Amino acid sequence: MYNQAREDMKDFNKEYSNFMTPFAKDMQRYQDMIGNMQNVINDAYNRGIDPLRSQEGRFLIRQAMNSINPAEYSAMKANAKIGYAYLDAM
Repeated sequence: MYNQAREDMKDFNKEYSNFMTPFAKDMQRYQDMIGNMQNVINDAYNRGIDPLRSQEGRFLIRQAMNSINPAEYSAMKANAKIGYAYLDAM
């Protein structure tokens, strides 16, 4: 279970950690999404819960991962591409 949770975290970081956009609103929304994930992890550690080794911690992490709307994130990535293309054309 620990290894699976670790792999899930790696996949999550690989998918969601490299977002950049010229739009402040999308950047703020991204910070809210990722910030929530970081808050869940920090809160778990503060309460003495290991997010990867305990069943409760893995549940909290999975719940935080599932709270991110993939459609919204994909739309933000598409907006970023359009924004950068627009800036390049200027």
